[in-house]
Amino acid sequence: MSPTEIFDDALMRGDYPEDFLQPETARQFVFEILVPRALALGPGLRILECGCGNGGWLAFLAQALPGGQGHRFHGFDISTRMVALAGQRLRPIVPGARVHVGDVLEDGAYVFDGPDDRFDLIFAYDVVQQVPRARQVAACDAMISRLSPRGVLVIFDQDRHSLHGMRMGFRKFVTRFTGLPLVPRYFCAARYPSIGSLQRTIVASGRTVEIRRSASSPKLALVAS
Repeated sequence: MSPTEIFDDALMRGDYPEDFLQPETARQFVFEILVPRALALGPGLRILECGCGNGGWLAFLAQALPGGQGHRFHGFDISTRMVALAGQRLRPIVPGARVHVGDVLEDGAYVFDGPDDRFDLIFAYDVVQQVPRARQVAACDAMISRLSPRGVLVIFDQDRHSLHGMRMGFRKFVTRFTGLPLVPRYFCAARYPSIGSLQRTIVASGRTVEIRRSASSPKLALVAS
């Protein structure tokens, strides 16, 4: 199954609830990483979430940032069903938010107003892991290429070389090939990236990179500016 089919199927089966919201520990980590950087960049930001899912993170960020600063929120996802949910979720919170169907690897996904669209804050949560391993660096390059001169890219993901990454790799393998439900089936398509490899690639492009770790989970945040 393609990534689109995997998430559409997860929605239909109820494995991924339509109103899904990340746990409080995840929300706190995302707040600590994204909000201070958005405030430092100033008002009037163009903000893009790659792989916006049901719009939960865009809604969270819009509510976390001070109102009246003129930020513009954008998002795309490969799943048509997810994009429809995101639109419904964001409409009462961020009436001007714009979401559409798109793939992180394709130029068209980043186009909302014109072919030269650039964004001041781009973030992706558990998205690189959904890209085939051979294309994960290309996905990072695509996001970096859409940053404005002052832009910041934040990638939230797991590291496949960590103890958690190796443990989850085993659990996904067992679930996929035996049917024993050690993890939800839609987890099985995820291929955790090597965060170190992504860091080296981004540094080679001339960006400054910082890696932050969550205090309460194995999640990492790669911050490039």
